[in-house]
Amino acid sequence: MFFNVNLFSQSLSFKGKIWLDGVYYEPSSKGKTNLNYVPELIFSTKINKNSYLDFKWSYRIRKDLHNNLDHYKSPRHRYRFWMRYIDNVIDFRLGLQKIAFGPGYILRPLSWFDSIDFTDITGFTEGVEAVRFIYTFSNELSIWTWSISSNSNLPSYGGRVELSNQLGNWGITYHRDLNKDIYNQINFYLPEELPLHLDELSIDYFGFRENYRFGFDYRYDGLIGFWTENSFWFIDKYDDVGIKEIYLSMFGFDYTIPVIDGIYLMSETMHTYVLAIDNSYFDMTNTVVNLDVPIDFLNKFSLVSAINWNDEDIYHLLRFITIYDDFSIDFNTQITDGKWDRSFRISFVYNY
Repeated sequence: MFFNVNLFSQSLSFKGKIWLDGVYYEPSSKGKTNLNYVPELIFSTKINKNSYLDFKWSYRIRKDLHNNLDHYKSPRHRYRFWMRYIDNVIDFRLGLQKIAFGPGYILRPLSWFDSIDFTDITGFTEGVEAVRFIYTFSNELSIWTWSISSNSNLPSYGGRVELSNQLGNWGITYHRDLNKDIYNQINFYLPEELPLHLDELSIDYFGFRENYRFGFDYRYDGLIGFWTENSFWFIDKYDDVGIKEIYLSMFGFDYTIPVIDGIYLMSETMHTYVLAIDNSYFDMTNTVVNLDVPIDFLNKFSLVSAINWNDEDIYHLLRFITIYDDFSIDFNTQITDGKWDRSFRISFVYNY
């Protein structure tokens, strides 16, 4: 169902997403099933021929139908709540919103403000309270600026320059994080499923407060696509902060193999380097390979393999995905170090 009302130069639409997500671990006979609902209301009014004013509100409701696996509390909170002015060159948005950039798919050094997970077919990510402004000079050049709510007296802030030409798409990004409370984001740029082996390391070692971030990204689209994302973190000094620098560098490529209806091959490799205040360091290299094989018009099989080159641990995610109009199904299971972990996850998603 899609509800839309047009009143002269104004429109009001109501849509949403409903999904059922279930996880089952056979060895322990434990699992969980939850129902999620995100309704969305959008109001748009035309100011003149080339400019619009939009308002968006959405709310997330999650209800655990069954859970003997963890103690996750079912959330109910605003998912998006923003107003936007847009014309031919200006895109200004204020409120709870999604801010995401960079060409990466799975290993994403520039995942600074989003929590997008490649294993989640819904594309769900929490938003940030922010002011974001984009000025587009031409099809080749645009400048972003933003200010994000923090727990200090001043908001965090940053900006980004995007350049497109015949050589590819370029991006340079800066962010000053002014959050004073210590928090841990060392694996924010890596999916939880990858074999990282960080559990033996102290959370305090990776915790940090205020920091500066610099980013560089590039993408070229040709017969073989190529991209890179790079992120450099410089951590402010505190007595309870154990690190001072983080470096992340990722390179990826993709190619559609011209057999059957086209088999999509994608790979990303990222090196992570963390420097402590005593000049000791931790580093690791991870590679992921994604292979999508179409079965028919509605269905495809997807294999995602990941390896931690430090320990040579290997992880495989096998997925069967069906997409039909507004309805989709994702069924997946995992193999770690050559052993099937006898776990299943299935998601039913309906967009109206």
